[in-house]
Order: sequence, then C-alpha cells, then structure tokens
Amino acid sequence: LRIGLETLLGEQISRVRQATAKKSKETKGKKKTSGMRSVLKNFILTRVLSDPETLRKYTKGRCGTPSGRFEKKYQTELRALILTRLLILVVFLDKAKTANVL
Repeated sequence: LRIGLETLLGEQISRVRQATAKKSKETKGKKKTSGMRSVLKNFILTRVLSDPETLRKYTKGRCGTPSGRFEKKYQTELRALILTRLLILVVFLDKAKTANVL
C-alpha cells in the first residue's frame, strides 16, 4: 500500500511523518495503532481523500469549505478525483501483484 501511494502521488511517506503522527496521535478511548499504520491513515485522509488544490480552486483561500453553488461543483470534482486515484491505485497494486513484485 505504501509503495502504491508513493507511486500514485509522487510523494515519499517518510519516517518524519511517522514521528509527527506519533506525537499527535490520540490514544484517549481509542485502540493504539502501530506507527506506520497511523502515518498511512493520516496520509490517505490528507492526500488521497482530499485535495488542497481543488479546495483552493473553489474557495480562493478565503474559507475552509465552499458553499452555495460552488459546494456542488467542488464535491463533484473531488469525488471524481478520489475515484480516479483509487482506481489507479487498485490497478497499480493488482499489476504489481500479478507480476510478483509484491
């Protein structure tokens, strides 16, 4: 999964992110997770399931979330982007598995 995410987004998931995630991890009432697992979870939430460029396009940096007519356009574009990313990730991991790379 890590290799697929790094390839898909062209960004390295480093140990620095892991250290940051350990410091900011909430353990109150929650089950503890391993360091790399929490790093991957955070990376997926911030980089795969959201897109700062698309958000900036519809808010012009003025607010946290678009509203009104821009909200529907934003959600439609974000859904298409997420679907594309997930399908590319699945195809990449499937090809790697069939080629015995993973």
